[in-house]
Amino acid sequence: MKKVFIVIGIILVVLIVGGFAMVSSWELPDDQIGELNLETVENGIYYGEYVAKPLKAVVVVKVHDHKIVGLGLEEHDYGFGEKAEEIIDRVLEKQSLQVDIISGATHSSYTILKAIEDALKDH
Repeated sequence: MKKVFIVIGIILVVLIVGGFAMVSSWELPDDQIGELNLETVENGIYYGEYVAKPLKAVVVVKVHDHKIVGLGLEEHDYGFGEKAEEIIDRVLEKQSLQVDIISGATHSSYTILKAIEDALKDH
């Protein structure tokens, strides 16, 4: 019985280490976060989405008087990057996508920023 627990423990360790190795090997896509010109964005509510499998973010952005006054995540498939959601506060504070990425949640932060960019890019 003791051997069974040891084997199960080894399998769990291998799966956990393998999962972390897979996540840390993800590369960010080549497309960079663009500059955001809020002067061209009319009042309104805009939706954006970005998928970098297995990550996904769907956002809703409310703009009034050329400022982002509301920003929410409708959907966030984040793997280990839940803390990336803090990036919303940074975007609101700076009124820009050029903000510091959340440490330890780089890929999820990037995914959220790209979704915001998608929401506002053609407005």
